[in-house]
Amino acid sequence: MRAIALLSLLLCSALMSDGSRTIPELKLEILNQILPKNENEIMIAPGNLTKDCTEVEATLYVLNIDEINELKGEITLRMYFRQYWKDYRLKYLPNPLFEYVLINNDDAIWVPDTFFPSEKKSRSFDSLRPNVLIKIFPDGSVTYSKKLSVTLNCPMDFDSYPFDRQVCNMRLESYGSTAEHMKLKWKAENPPVGIYSKNPVPVFRLQKLVSSYGMVHMQKNYSFLAADFYFSRSLNYSMYNIYLPGIAMVFLSWLPFWMNKKMITTRLLLSVGALLSFFAMLCRFGERQPQSRYSSSMLWFSGTCTSFLILSSVLSVLVHIFDRDNVAPIKIVENGEGVSIARS
Repeated sequence: MRAIALLSLLLCSALMSDGSRTIPELKLEILNQILPKNENEIMIAPGNLTKDCTEVEATLYVLNIDEINELKGEITLRMYFRQYWKDYRLKYLPNPLFEYVLINNDDAIWVPDTFFPSEKKSRSFDSLRPNVLIKIFPDGSVTYSKKLSVTLNCPMDFDSYPFDRQVCNMRLESYGSTAEHMKLKWKAENPPVGIYSKNPVPVFRLQKLVSSYGMVHMQKNYSFLAADFYFSRSLNYSMYNIYLPGIAMVFLSWLPFWMNKKMITTRLLLSVGALLSFFAMLCRFGERQPQSRYSSSMLWFSGTCTSFLILSSVLSVLVHIFDRDNVAPIKIVENGEGVSIARS
């Protein structure tokens, strides 16, 4: 009984002492207790209770695909990137007044050295304050969240253009920690990689998004995360700017076939005008057309239309030439009654 009474007294005194302090003061006291005191502690990974390996889980939410640059072969993503791990050095006693403590300085504790191998450029968002959030829970669990804009290399194949499908691979790896010291994997969420809109850019549509993780061997084994974006091209632009106008030009060049063969000027104006209009349309469209190593579907279509348009113009000229050669010469016959005109 005395032990129970003593324990109750100690608990009441602890609650009274905590009650005399504000929540910010309690959080500040916890941070002063758990945060590393020097840079050497920050550099050392936490590991776990049984071996020197830190398991890091991750989730990724794509806010927007800002650009898919076909000419440069790159994709720009704006995202929230979150990582989760346990650091037993950051454990503290739970408090019913708050669930976790927050910091927004990723230099204050150890964080995973993950990076994008195919990154061309990136930037963090810090116009008002750095968009970094770190939650530290009583059991040492850490949630690290950061807003990023990343431009990644995305090689593309345009042999089937404009019916092509492209795959952009995004990978995250540990820069210096081998698989023995740090293991990356996607968090068990459905899905671990999400996206706000499946039609982020007018030219492409996102068909599916596949996430995976594993090991890559580069002298030593390194853990990696992968997210593959599968895109199909929208045909609206090509259909309304090349295919339908090209077919219309070809049909327009066939109109002289039903016209009087003696109307050579009108026939040539229609044929040559359709040909020049199609050339101008190709030049305007070619500025935005990606380059391919081989003949693409668009090249075959434009070549076929050009051949029909040229043949239509040539045929109009040939009809005029043959018709002129078949015209009989005119003879003027004089007789006693007057002058008559006859063809031989």
